[in-house]
Amino acid sequence: MTSPRILPATMADVAPIAELHARSWQATYAHMLPTEHVRSHLVQEHAALWRDRFMRADDPAMRIWKACPDMANGSLAGFVCALSGGDGILLDNLHVAATWQGRGIGRALFHQVRDWASALDPDAALYLWVLASNTRARQFYDRLGGRAGRVHPIAVSPGIEVPALRYVWQTEKI
Repeated sequence: MTSPRILPATMADVAPIAELHARSWQATYAHMLPTEHVRSHLVQEHAALWRDRFMRADDPAMRIWKACPDMANGSLAGFVCALSGGDGILLDNLHVAATWQGRGIGRALFHQVRDWASALDPDAALYLWVLASNTRARQFYDRLGGRAGRVHPIAVSPGIEVPALRYVWQTEKI
């Protein structure tokens, strides 16, 4: 496989992105979330989140990209969302489909956000939140040069908090 195609996501990508997001959470966090939540509410919450985000797709402080295999705008291999705010640029929801993991897609999506962040605000730190128990993601972000902070509880859904770490890439690292 050659490098994945990283493209701006569009309203047509809402359902595939919401589905990949929910599947990723079900596979990674099922042991941490209530069973009923994983079975029903998670899918609905992610669908609503992505519908809302795509309704604001013209917001200059938000970007959503998708990774497609080398075929012309083919199936969704992964996606990422980035949000600019007062405390830096949040890399939010970087997910790669299980069948595409280990092929450089996550790294390519990360670099897309990093490059956008550098162009948007060269002085802003790039950061993300990762659940403390997600060892695989933490190792990935460590390899990309992120520095993990202390563990803090974060809300992942109404009434559900889990321990997470804030990873930061300072401007000199980007």
